[in-house]
Amino acid sequence: MVVLSSQNASCKHCGERACKVVATLRNVCIVKCTKCNLTFVNKGKDIDCDKDYFSDYDLDKYVSYYQNFRENSFRKHLKAIEKYTQKGSILDVGCSFGWFLNTARDLGWQPFGIEPAKEVADIARKKYNMTILQGNIESIDAFGTNFQVVTLWNALEHMAEPQHVLRRLHDKLYPGGFLVIAVPNIEGLISRIAFLAYKLSLGKVKFPLEQLYQVDNPCMHLFHYSANTLSSMLESCNFKVTQVIKQPIIDSKNIKDRINMDKGLEAKPQFIKFCITTATRSIFYISDIANLHDTIVIYAKKEDKQ
Repeated sequence: MVVLSSQNASCKHCGERACKVVATLRNVCIVKCTKCNLTFVNKGKDIDCDKDYFSDYDLDKYVSYYQNFRENSFRKHLKAIEKYTQKGSILDVGCSFGWFLNTARDLGWQPFGIEPAKEVADIARKKYNMTILQGNIESIDAFGTNFQVVTLWNALEHMAEPQHVLRRLHDKLYPGGFLVIAVPNIEGLISRIAFLAYKLSLGKVKFPLEQLYQVDNPCMHLFHYSANTLSSMLESCNFKVTQVIKQPIIDSKNIKDRINMDKGLEAKPQFIKFCITTATRSIFYISDIANLHDTIVIYAKKEDKQ
């Protein structure tokens, strides 16, 4: 089925107005651009991407599960970034609890952050005593400076106007500065299985896709990118992609605790949770072997505007 688009369904990258509906979930459609293949949500309900993403989680459980796992990943990426550019000012957009910024400071960077969720921004600011603004991408001018590196760790998928965000960040990077973005990988194995289950069931098996897109969260995912679609968008905003990395978004050694964090699974019987945990563990094992991880990380260098 092809939708000759309303404004909501026109592609946010290439502007194409013919988009194919690939899934219909709870009050939202997932559509795919027939020209550039970007996959995004054609919203059928109000989605406010400035709302508090963390309102859907128990913060203590979230911190306990993610902090060490994410900090280890951040440390590896910071060392990789240093191969491309010298240390200096670094901005994390959607900085969450400040884990990346604190890790960066420990390694000699000068950290700055923006976080839309007020409670989480306050926690990070007080715990690490660093400059973190509560706001969205339009808050960036308040820093009054440019940056050597800007990062978005699992944030761009929540933003309704990604090209606008990339252009704003291009303007705030020093010449030759770097942008590092991590987003869900629509070509990852978990995503492929979720879409396949939906298709083979003739649209009846929606739960895996609803979990991936976080449809119950007030700040659900609006875009899932492939390496090609995000690279193309970056290039259109005058960035040169220098490296693409695939990695898991959660700790595959501790999947049970991650599943127990999810409000969408709280009411499920223990047997169902056991089956989901076992299946997810198997998928992650295959993802490791086939390099079909559910997150892509792209490093891109600022180029002069054409």
